[in-house]
Amino acid sequence: MTPNAFPGIPYRPPDYGAVRTYGGRELTGNGKGAGETPMREVAAPFWRRVPAFIADLLLAQVLAGFLGTMAAAARSLAEHGPRPTLWVDPQQQAALFAGQALPLFLFCYFAFFTAYGGRTPGKMLLGLKVVAAGGGAVSPGRCLFRTLCYLASVLTWGLGFLVAAGPAKRALHDRLSGTRVVWRVPARDRSTPS
Repeated sequence: MTPNAFPGIPYRPPDYGAVRTYGGRELTGNGKGAGETPMREVAAPFWRRVPAFIADLLLAQVLAGFLGTMAAAARSLAEHGPRPTLWVDPQQQAALFAGQALPLFLFCYFAFFTAYGGRTPGKMLLGLKVVAAGGGAVSPGRCLFRTLCYLASVLTWGLGFLVAAGPAKRALHDRLSGTRVVWRVPARDRSTPS
């Protein structure tokens, strides 16, 4: 606003640098937002990783079922035209497609979301993120390798996932790919969640 925008009304410029208090804390123009608590990253506990993984599996199953339904409808439409009475059971075709394509779909799901921001939707929901073992972002190539390493965790009858319950909090696929899963907690809380 310029001083002459409204004649007759005195102009007083905003004071962005002033320190104010909010809830007993000082606020300044540091760009963090009102009352935002500084965060730190700790190793994600096993009890937090499990629901994130289950949420991802459920979401991937729903998405694969939706894509299977669309593929079955498209196939029936291509084979029989727009006459639904002649369609060959699209629900059965959708279930067959979803069952056959699910492993490939799961691979694409986990690889894409981990490469695109280090978080699958389940991890986003629970505040988890995949980072390199030394810290920092994970490269897309490492994300693909980490997703391939899920096979090692699965082929050990799931014991590769249980390794994350140990003190290092890293599953077998994390150890093989040089990654770890972190959880953002308030910096003022010095007790590491377990």
